[in-house]
Amino acid sequence: MSEEHVEHPQKPEMDTTSSGIAPYADGLKPQNAFARVPQTDVREFTRKVASNQQTLQKLREGVVKQIPDLSQFGKKTAALAATSALARRDMGEQIRRLARATVPFTAAEQDFARNLGRVLDAHRQTWSRNLGNLVKQALELIPANLRSLALEDLREVMRINEEDGTSLAWAPRVSIVEELIAAPDIDARSAVLVARIAEIANDVDASLAVVTLPEHQILRSLVADSVSALRVGLYGPAQAAATTALDTLLYVHVLDYLQHDPERGKADTRKHFQALDVEEWNDASVAEVELVLVGAGLLTAFRSWRRGRGRPSFNRNGSIHQADDGAYSPAHAVRAVLMAQALMRWLDDSLSKLHGITTAA
Repeated sequence: MSEEHVEHPQKPEMDTTSSGIAPYADGLKPQNAFARVPQTDVREFTRKVASNQQTLQKLREGVVKQIPDLSQFGKKTAALAATSALARRDMGEQIRRLARATVPFTAAEQDFARNLGRVLDAHRQTWSRNLGNLVKQALELIPANLRSLALEDLREVMRINEEDGTSLAWAPRVSIVEELIAAPDIDARSAVLVARIAEIANDVDASLAVVTLPEHQILRSLVADSVSALRVGLYGPAQAAATTALDTLLYVHVLDYLQHDPERGKADTRKHFQALDVEEWNDASVAEVELVLVGAGLLTAFRSWRRGRGRPSFNRNGSIHQADDGAYSPAHAVRAVLMAQALMRWLDDSLSKLHGITTAA
């Protein structure tokens, strides 16, 4: 038996003029675009809407990606703050323009774009506020004493950390950091460190005062004792105490924080702070840059020491296992203190943030 064809009555079209919806400010009337559009057009419209949404997502990701760009930092920070309101307003305008993409729009798509533009514009202040918060949070990842440096100077800080087996994060003050950057080699940098010991000791003491977690207080006191030894010229005891504190910080506390295996995770713990090459630096996030500003010297400081063929940089293995083989010097005592202080600050700050504890910059 063949199926009988039954025609169903068509539903009457709705009168959108009497729907009670207030007319749009731009004079365009809401319309049900799908009621009279062929199915192929509906699919095309849906595809374009999805494309527009993907474009907006890329814009958002692009904005977020620019936040870690270190060109925003350093000497440009003040200019960024002065022009932030204008930059955020321009961003809002670009978002609204994006909602009116240049592809050919049907009337329904234009209606969608205008609605999207209104939504984005209505939340422009939220976008601006969130952008400002992202900039602030990104800046806080850079140690306070280094935030005024230009991008190329931050790269130099990483290089000095790696070459000398030390850290310039949080201490010393930026004027001494700039002297170290200007020095031509490790010997010249050693002379700067020894000449400025009193100021460096003050800067390390100020940094250690920010270390507040109970589990770090014994090590904080040990590093503070090494600072006291520096002040009175007891460089050997200062280097020995700071090296011991550094070793315990890295191989007990940081290893545990990173959840590495206690027996096999020492190398991975050191590599967590591995220096970046030029290509990696250009694409690095602020969080990655923070790690090398703090700990790029760790791999150098923990390299092997072969008796009679020591290294010019500060070295943990030489300091502990080959104490009579040239591993000790006044400059290396300062480097050891700076390295221990920086790693302790980073760990204390990281754990404080993890537990929601507010700390000083």
